[in-house]
Amino acid sequence: MAVSDFLGRLPSKIMARTAKLRSWLFERALERKTRVRHQGKTIFTMRNYGWTTEKRARTFSSKEPETLRWIDRFANDDILMDIGANVGIYTLYAASRGHRVIAFEPDALNFALLNLNIMDNGYGDLLTAYPFSLHRESLIAELHVADYGWGGSGRSFGRNLDWKGLEFDATFRQGSAGISVDEFVSQTGTCPAHIKIDVDGNEIFVLEGSAATLADPTVKSVLIELFDGHSQYEKCVQLIEDAGFKLIERVAWANAVRKKRVASENHIFTR
Repeated sequence: MAVSDFLGRLPSKIMARTAKLRSWLFERALERKTRVRHQGKTIFTMRNYGWTTEKRARTFSSKEPETLRWIDRFANDDILMDIGANVGIYTLYAASRGHRVIAFEPDALNFALLNLNIMDNGYGDLLTAYPFSLHRESLIAELHVADYGWGGSGRSFGRNLDWKGLEFDATFRQGSAGISVDEFVSQTGTCPAHIKIDVDGNEIFVLEGSAATLADPTVKSVLIELFDGHSQYEKCVQLIEDAGFKLIERVAWANAVRKKRVASENHIFTR
């Protein structure tokens, strides 16, 4: 007897209870969380939607310690603009330290998780997330996704070039709205004290759309992930330095492969 025939002969009450059980299990799975610990303490939680999101939580203290140190140096009333926030690992950390955060994440799955993480931790008064791609101009285009999944990276707005500047085949393309940092700041009247940029190869577009903001003395520092083998690397550094910043730290986030020159590096600039 086929499974479908067997299920069809089950009493309706059993079928209804089975459906309820499935629904309950599904809802419990969606609510599963992982505690993010730092220096021996739980500082916030993150929704656990699989291997990638769990790894982000598990490696919080070890993956980018320079980013944590950078956030630790913020003054009490400093505002962070997190461009390419993903599911919010550093956005949440800044909020846990009492800072206001403006976060941008265009990927639909990551944006949903980012907002769930904000809500779960009660950071709604400090954190606002926007589903925009940051660019040099207002633009409607496609977000090219290298590997679609919860907490994934490798998204490129308006072109299908990866973090090394090489063309890749997108597994999925999602519509997205682009806006420049300068336009956002002009419309909202909020200028950040610190800007974090992690956009997998489109850094030049973000910087070209941030000229007026970077020139504002309100902005104290910039942390940007760059690959020095990218054809636009030198121009990116020059745009930041021309705005009055100096490179003070450069750290590879994947030290194990740094010698092979395949790792991008966090660059920290201050005035």
